[in-house]
Amino acid sequence: RAGTVFLARDVMGVKPLYYRADEYGVFFANTAAAYKPLRLGSLTRSQEWMAKFLLEISASHTETAYKEIKKLAGAHCLLIHINGRMNLRRYHQFVDDAPAERKRNPIYLEAYRAAWQEAVACRLPTSCDIGTENSGGLDSGSITSEIARQLDRDVGRLHALGFCHERLEPALIMASAMKYGIHHNFLVSRIGLYDFAEIQPREIELSGYPSEHSNASYHMPFYTYCTQNKISILFSGFGGDEAVTTEWSQFRSEFLRDGNYEALWRILPGHPWLKPARLIKALMFGPAVLSQQEAEKAYWHQTWPYQIIRDDLVSNFSLQKLYFSAAKFHKEAFSVNEYVLYMIQRGYAPVRLEACTAMASSYGIDYVWPLWDQRLIQQWLSTPSIWKVGNQGQDRYLHRAAVTGVCPDEVAWHRYKDMGFSAVETELNRRSLVDDYRKLESLLRTMPSELERIIDIDKAFSDTSSGIEQDRRGISEGASLTTHIERISALTKWIEYDRGVFETVKLSQQL
Repeated sequence: RAGTVFLARDVMGVKPLYYRADEYGVFFANTAAAYKPLRLGSLTRSQEWMAKFLLEISASHTETAYKEIKKLAGAHCLLIHINGRMNLRRYHQFVDDAPAERKRNPIYLEAYRAAWQEAVACRLPTSCDIGTENSGGLDSGSITSEIARQLDRDVGRLHALGFCHERLEPALIMASAMKYGIHHNFLVSRIGLYDFAEIQPREIELSGYPSEHSNASYHMPFYTYCTQNKISILFSGFGGDEAVTTEWSQFRSEFLRDGNYEALWRILPGHPWLKPARLIKALMFGPAVLSQQEAEKAYWHQTWPYQIIRDDLVSNFSLQKLYFSAAKFHKEAFSVNEYVLYMIQRGYAPVRLEACTAMASSYGIDYVWPLWDQRLIQQWLSTPSIWKVGNQGQDRYLHRAAVTGVCPDEVAWHRYKDMGFSAVETELNRRSLVDDYRKLESLLRTMPSELERIIDIDKAFSDTSSGIEQDRRGISEGASLTTHIERISALTKWIEYDRGVFETVKLSQQL
């Protein structure tokens, strides 16, 4: 009666919300695919979005692949009036209110542990079987263990699903299974079990345009397993890296800035006799530059030369600047809280959640992410930094301490995230890329003319020919090549699908 429509999206952007407001009216849905059968005129594919999609930098809180369709960002609400006026408001903000404590007060650990256990408990169904992804790492391993603890004698309802491609993964995955007697363990030891070229049409049909994150399809073996075993809820460990189990390593900067030399002394690595020298060095020269940050920047510099977007579009859409901005995974920050607030507000996370939510829901599965719980993240932000790093610089200390005794020690205190990637890396560096180059060459010859206005055809064919002739190899080049193949294929299928849908609509109107 007031002539208004009110829309709101959950704080963390887990569930998608698309809307369109124009002369045809106001339409909202949880997928862009819902707009295609409506007789609202054609939808315009965004050339800018397609160029960014090819570079893997299209993630956005608000923009979609169609110019007419927008997304409502997480933690926002929108009031649309009958005259077309819109009032957009952010209704939630995380607060950086951690006190500058000098010693670890156990009340903070208990508060975090309580928030963590509730983040899992509130997502547990009361009766049906439960799926949980378990890679053997701290994030998914602690979720699996906490579910098992809460289920207690009902642990037979729990199914643990995991990929184990690297050397250390099988033992760490099974550590939780052995501790709690988890009988249902489904491990995938080889990639390539599914033809992603066949999965892409399903993604497009569900979401309305190509998926911007590969996990939506990569976890297809888990969706199939859940369907076969009548599992309707699947837990995931995603979200920890961005917040409560972040590996930010610039605590020296923060403690130096705050004059917390006691905490600085505690986190310095190495033999006690060498610590005075390390402390003096830190006081005189400041902390060392993040080696991981530099390595990531170097990787993006290695991959940029392989991009195949036309120069005029690179210039018009500022793609090179955006590409290297996206490489700043480890943003320079003065505190760990500042860093995490940056991480959880990027467009990357909701785009992944949107894609995974849509794909899983098509199998009747509700995907849940307890580490992405807003109350848990706020409790972590409210905890003093001295709880977030341990002695000798042990990372992710607060979460490790909170799950100790529930999660197996070999998982809770596994020093690094690396699960033995070196063997996989060696194999990837040795692998011939000739067949992939030929596949790309075939895609370039058969792709729609619309993509020819985005891709630099001459450069793409030149790179392809030299790659075949020289039998070029290497992870950086292989990763770029795989991206080209998957994304050109996805865009091709999307354009073809769009044409088919609109032809069907026209035909139905004629009939």
